[in-house]
Amino acid sequence: MTVVAFDLRSPDHSPPLCVSEPRPRLSWRLQAGRRDVTQSAYRIQIASDPGFGEVALDTGRVASSQSPAVAWPGESLTSRQQCWWRVMVETASEWSEWSPPAGLEAPLFEPADWRAEVVLVGDADAGPSPLLRRRFQVDSVPVRARLHVTGLGLYRVELNGQAVTEELLAPGWTSYDHRLAYRTLDVTDRLRPGDNVLGAELADGWYRGHLTPDRMRNVYGPRLGLLAQLELTMADGQELTVGTDSAWEWTTGPRRSADLYDGEAYDCRLEVPGWSAHLPEADPDHGKGEHWTPVEVGPADDTRAVLARLVPAGPPVSVVEELPVVARWTTSHAVMFDFGQNLVGWPRLLLDGPVGATVTVRHAEVLAPDGSLHTAALRSAKATDTYVLDGAGPDGWSRASPSTASATPRWPRLSPT
Repeated sequence: MTVVAFDLRSPDHSPPLCVSEPRPRLSWRLQAGRRDVTQSAYRIQIASDPGFGEVALDTGRVASSQSPAVAWPGESLTSRQQCWWRVMVETASEWSEWSPPAGLEAPLFEPADWRAEVVLVGDADAGPSPLLRRRFQVDSVPVRARLHVTGLGLYRVELNGQAVTEELLAPGWTSYDHRLAYRTLDVTDRLRPGDNVLGAELADGWYRGHLTPDRMRNVYGPRLGLLAQLELTMADGQELTVGTDSAWEWTTGPRRSADLYDGEAYDCRLEVPGWSAHLPEADPDHGKGEHWTPVEVGPADDTRAVLARLVPAGPPVSVVEELPVVARWTTSHAVMFDFGQNLVGWPRLLLDGPVGATVTVRHAEVLAPDGSLHTAALRSAKATDTYVLDGAGPDGWSRASPSTASATPRWPRLSPT
């Protein structure tokens, strides 16, 4: 078996799409049918198309055994640039074939690339998680659509009623005064001809929630915000941009509070069906939900300059495992569940009851000697979730499908437990 270079990637890659630096490092692995195979040289090609019809750079033979974190051999990438690269390696005077190509894409590196504006909602007090949306139209499905997004506070983005990523707790904890991580997401397959809706839900997170055991709030700022820039390339070459601006509107929904230390309160009776899908139920005066009001455009400061300083280089926070209950018992005042280990996550429950019934879930790491939850170690953290039912039948925590407790939640949590 000949030697094969495979698993081409960039350690600077920011899943699920873009690199984080203009000069990303490159890595690959070797596969061979025998032992003691050592790379003695490599050759890298970079092209603007996956077929390598026009090679932009060819390193020629580079004497090196290095295959992880190889320095970028070409000129620095520019914002939005796409390219493909491939490698062949030399071992014991034998060259491999070209590897399959791997694509790279650059996000927005310069402050001037951001045409969207930061929009602010709510006030400085803790309260319900705001829902934001913007309706727009396109004549046809674009051939390319990229969403650049971040938030002051945690954000979760939907396009036409569907979440655009499985990432949780984005953008994570950062020094918001100095850098703000954003993602670039491929949403080409989420667009449709005619009416479209881009929506987002926000929560306090590390930005303005209870950040320390001393219950400090608003450490980085008093109001939640969103910055999103959707860039569309149409088949005829026309480019359209839909960004956060004064045309956005917001309201509050069923998530009445969400805090990293305290937990969440969710009221099914206040859900706004279709709020990000442009269904009739999403109309401002339809049924449940409050009136939609215009957002406020943030002050002209250096926020966008801060944004351009950092694209997250690590993998996103996501669900990696589901744990079953290993023990269950009933006390005089509660039903107790044991998952067998300490963890960061949240419970999935299938609930049923009359309208207005409230289910309270408390969390702790260990039990007290008398068998109760040991909450003293939590100090002032409430670590408590409440869930108010709407009386519509069996319901899953985080709005899992009523038919199964293992379905994907429609409303992922905006705080860990």
